[in-house]
Amino acid sequence: MSMKDDVREEYENLKSHFRGTTFEDFKSGTWFAAFVQWMLKEYSQKVDADYIRRTYPGAGPRNQAAKAISLASKYAGIAGGLSAAAVTGMELTLPTPGAPLAVGGIAATVMADIGFTTRLQLRTTYDLSVIHRAPLSLDDAEDCYLIFLNALGIKLSELAGGLVKTVGPKVVQYNVRKLLRSGVRAVLIELIKKVAGTAIARKLTEKALLRILVPGISIPISAGANYAFTKTMLTLAERQMRRRGYVMEPLLRLYSADKDFPRSTIIQSLIVTMEAPQRTGWDEEQLNALRYTQGALSLTDDQISGLEGWFDRKVDDFVQNLPNTNAKTASALLDFLIRVSAMGDASGDVAYAEAIRRIAERLGLSSFRPDIPADRKMIA
Repeated sequence: MSMKDDVREEYENLKSHFRGTTFEDFKSGTWFAAFVQWMLKEYSQKVDADYIRRTYPGAGPRNQAAKAISLASKYAGIAGGLSAAAVTGMELTLPTPGAPLAVGGIAATVMADIGFTTRLQLRTTYDLSVIHRAPLSLDDAEDCYLIFLNALGIKLSELAGGLVKTVGPKVVQYNVRKLLRSGVRAVLIELIKKVAGTAIARKLTEKALLRILVPGISIPISAGANYAFTKTMLTLAERQMRRRGYVMEPLLRLYSADKDFPRSTIIQSLIVTMEAPQRTGWDEEQLNALRYTQGALSLTDDQISGLEGWFDRKVDDFVQNLPNTNAKTASALLDFLIRVSAMGDASGDVAYAEAIRRIAERLGLSSFRPDIPADRKMIA
């Protein structure tokens, strides 16, 4: 089956899924949240590490990621060209270009195109998360929102001034206490639900509106726009998934060496290390690392509640209760803390390094000296 045939088959599947969705729903952004959840639930059942290895055998993460982005961009370009051709064909059959009677049919075609392109981008983002050994889950669907926002040039700090003042401090100013207590995912989803859905829809439908309102839009331009946007979006997604995998890799090693290591201890170590500089808030990437870690460890509500008091504790309080463990587990825990530290600004490096050194000392590695700047270069 050719790429064009694949795209046409996808269109038919999406028309069935979006049968009750109107073009107004697309413009409002209400479709996006449900679409992300539906797509991930369906796709994550099919894609795992074995799937990636079979699809790109022996290529290694960097080459696997590049290939996934390249293929997705090509498919998106074909989709843009096919839908533009369909719209142009409808326009050519009208007595007056852009006549109202055509809008319904054109809108349905454009909706299928947007749905196809978005689905392709979401699927490839999931592929990238698997390639970097940090698979997205339904509880991490907000990652896809944030990736889209980044690709569209939208920053959290620029979203709807009034909302940022009320919800923003929990995200933009990194009030981690409230995030843990109220649920990290709930806060982000609430922000995205109120603002980002509309922002995403507004950007994604620019080309859709052009196709409806501007007769004879160029097929090559449409194909090129789909290709360029998909490549940009997935390049940003790859960077985010790579950084996510970089943080999660030590935890995979840790639980490979000691599957019974207390999960709350991981978060406790993260909190006391990140709080060591005694600043007003964490950097955004460190907040993301907390979110990834919390999701990967699947902490219960009781365990999360038990972490509340740790924001007022110091490293000395933590090391007193740190369990004895083997060298491999100790090394993995220290690597994890170094990598999360490297996600932040260099101004906190001295405090991070001292906190990690104290933890290493308690683990029997008194000569350990963390090199946070070296790790920061690796994830730049």
